Amino acid sequence: MKFFKTIILILISFCIFNLANAKDFVKVYKQDEISKYFSGVISLNDNEYGNSYIYLKKLDGFETSHFNFSQLFQYTLINLGKFDEAYIYSKKLERKKIQTFESNLIIGVFYLKRGDYKNAAKYFKKLEDKNQTFLLQSLLSESLNAWILFPKLTQNEAREKIKNISNTFENVKKIQETFSYCFYNNNKTDIQFEKLISDSKIDFTRYSFFYANFLFKKGKTDKANKIIDSSLKKFPRNLILGQMKDDMESKKIKHFSNKFDCENLSNVIAELFYIISNVTSTQNMYSISNFYLSLAKFLNPNFISFDTFITVDSKPIFERPPSNINLTFLPNSSITSLAETGLILDDIFALGMARGKFIFFISFFISLCFGNLIAIVSKFALASGQIFDFFFFFKI
Repeated sequence: MKFFKTIILILISFCIFNLANAKDFVKVYKQDEISKYFSGVISLNDNEYGNSYIYLKKLDGFETSHFNFSQLFQYTLINLGKFDEAYIYSKKLERKKIQTFESNLIIGVFYLKRGDYKNAAKYFKKLEDKNQTFLLQSLLSESLNAWILFPKLTQNEAREKIKNISNTFENVKKIQETFSYCFYNNNKTDIQFEKLISDSKIDFTRYSFFYANFLFKKGKTDKANKIIDSSLKKFPRNLILGQMKDDMESKKIKHFSNKFDCENLSNVIAELFYIISNVTSTQNMYSISNFYLSLAKFLNPNFISFDTFITVDSKPIFERPPSNINLTFLPNSSITSLAETGLILDDIFALGMARGKFIFFISFFISLCFGNLIAIVSKFALASGQIFDFFFFFKI
């Protein structure tokens, strides 16, 4: 434990030295601000979004001096369903010339929801970054910039856009290729769905629902029933298929609980967000997962299985035990010396160890010192919560 505390002291000392000598340093972080920041981040990491909102909301303007703050606050807003406030805050960042992936994404999605594809395309274009460090962000950027153009493209042009998406995302490309046929009501849509759900390497059972949904709309009720029954025999506990089967048996064919229209751009992109949410949840990136799932619900609020993903299917994953440690342990003053820092170090260390987030606290101070340059470390550590991933990131 002494070894770890020594590391933290060295990091904080280096941080304070840098801040004291930085030519452009204009703000001294107060302990009260750090307390709110810690409390907000930990609440966010525990999916206690109401609490994270209370703490982070009090740090108005903090994004100007600490780049990472804006992302955390946007996660909080979207996960609380405060979409209007998230849009307003993102536009505020734009006026301050603070460009973040999340802010451009939120504004673009907001315009998409309104059917303003021109402005949506403008902000999705800003997502492009050749130096993107997060592969899923690259996938989103490529996909969104392709789909937002579909309304004014021919079928062949649209499919070419999907083909140009990186082969790194081969399986997601397969899903998008199938939806592209469905979007244009192509007569080969049946074949594409059959090809997708019969893949021998990857389980695309979920898309049996979308296939059956497509068939019902075409009046092919018997074939749709066979698709659902066949899939449920293999995976009887699949909730989305089970719900559709219940709807069919209760004669709710025209009023499915999960409403999806593959010719509706918002519905298709909502499913893309669901895919990202699903992937990030398997990597223990819970706040990020809920962020994308909330965006999916925003674009298609009539797809009730999005709610089930949080409250039923993955409840043990998304919930974590609450902390019993008082998060307001930092008094309202400024950190001006290593001695003062040492006085609060025991509290910080105890909190970090109790939360199992020792690496988060290290990355927090690193990002606090270096701002944008190492901000990704804080994000990565917060998402994974594993020291191994931290070291692997730097290939140590």
